[in-house]
Amino acid sequence: SATFHGRDVFAPVGAHLAQGVALESFGAKTETWGSLPWPASLVEGEKLIGEIVYIDTFGNAITSLDASLCGRFTTAKATVQGRVTPDFPLVGFYQQSAFGSALSLIGSSGLLELSINGGSAAKSFGLEVGDRVEVEQTMPKT
Repeated sequence: SATFHGRDVFAPVGAHLAQGVALESFGAKTETWGSLPWPASLVEGEKLIGEIVYIDTFGNAITSLDASLCGRFTTAKATVQGRVTPDFPLVGFYQQSAFGSALSLIGSSGLLELSINGGSAAKSFGLEVGDRVEVEQTMPKT
């Protein structure tokens, strides 16, 4: 993937296993799976609307918006307690954005993520699970 799924999930598990942590300590084995409710993704005119469903350990805000919906859109905003965040330009990977800059990208889960290159979008902008996210089709700056 263009983001860090291997680093975020597999590397810590591998490190713990290498340190002798028992596999069972990662959680109980399950034989049954259930479905969780998923927020609807809406199209309203020139906007896609979803919400933040998860914030990872780096402060990236993963949204409910699937990559297939985001193809023609270029900028994301989040509405947090009635306040709209700065733009999160849509890029393909972190280094397409300057260090410390806000960005959005399609993460390893196939969902739109709101991030800061080298920082925490959640801390910087007060993002929380359940916050509304609007993705807008905007004209490129000239």
